[in-house]
Amino acid sequence: MLRLIHEYAKLAEERSVCEDKLNITGFDFHKYNRTTKALSVNFTVLEDVTIDNDLEIKTTLYLWKNNDYKKTPFMWSMQTCKVLDNNNFGIQLLMKDSTTQKCPLLKGKHYIRNVSPPDLQGWPSVIPEGKWKLNIEYYKQKQYCFTVEWFAIISKN
Repeated sequence: MLRLIHEYAKLAEERSVCEDKLNITGFDFHKYNRTTKALSVNFTVLEDVTIDNDLEIKTTLYLWKNNDYKKTPFMWSMQTCKVLDNNNFGIQLLMKDSTTQKCPLLKGKHYIRNVSPPDLQGWPSVIPEGKWKLNIEYYKQKQYCFTVEWFAIISKN
């Protein structure tokens, strides 16, 4: 079975480019307990996120090779509401301490607390062990907002 170990996460920019739609007010990657690191985010939604007015997530994975992260063929694009409502990637478990568990995400302040590594059971076994970077880009109405860079290690138990 594969195991995911968080190294760290950061915002690629200091603030959201689309602050008129979505504003990040806090981003903290911290030690959750003795062995696990977690991510907490505070943000303000300035217009409702619904199926018709959705927030798009574009994810690209990079694998550490030859002293650099190399782009892999693992990339996908998803609508936030579909991910939340269909519980893709076990998102409900990841977002258990959050105000963003289902759509619509109504205008106002929201938080996601203590997102820690998901269980990778059921993930494709073709994913190689190693150091990974996930670039997670967020778009609102096709306008780029921000990127989260998430660094992790995938290993076999």
